[in-house]
Amino acid sequence: MSSQNQNTHQKPTIQIIMQIITTVLTIAFITTASVVIYKYQQTKDAQTTERQTIEDKRYADKTAQEQKHYEEQQNFQKQLLKLKRAKQQSMAEYNDNLTQALNNQANQNSLGDLKSLLTGTPDDDEANPEKHFEVTPVNKLSDFLSIDQLDGLQKISYPSTN
Repeated sequence: MSSQNQNTHQKPTIQIIMQIITTVLTIAFITTASVVIYKYQQTKDAQTTERQTIEDKRYADKTAQEQKHYEEQQNFQKQLLKLKRAKQQSMAEYNDNLTQALNNQANQNSLGDLKSLLTGTPDDDEANPEKHFEVTPVNKLSDFLSIDQLDGLQKISYPSTN
């Protein structure tokens, strides 16, 4: 009976040892799986962060380029406006000077005609009719020049002198 008693005593010990080994293996498997899942999640998070950083940098670069282009466009528009204003100012001064010169010439011709009437001597122009030409006062430059608009800029065309 003692051998039978010994066998029954051994069975529970072997079962306990088997349960302990199974429990240890289960714990090891769960721990290993947890570590693998944790490392995978860290790698995935790092890749997501890196991808987000790259996208943020691209967006910042694109925004900076758009801002630079906008500022360059604004500066160009300002310079163009300054040039247009300077051109208009220059044209106005030219118009005034030309009108003044034409009016002075007309006044000189009128004074010469008046002098010849008063003194009875012919003017040089009347003595040499081939040199004589008539000058009339110009009230505004548009009587003499035509200004066409072309692509937002003024193009000046002078009439023929035939």
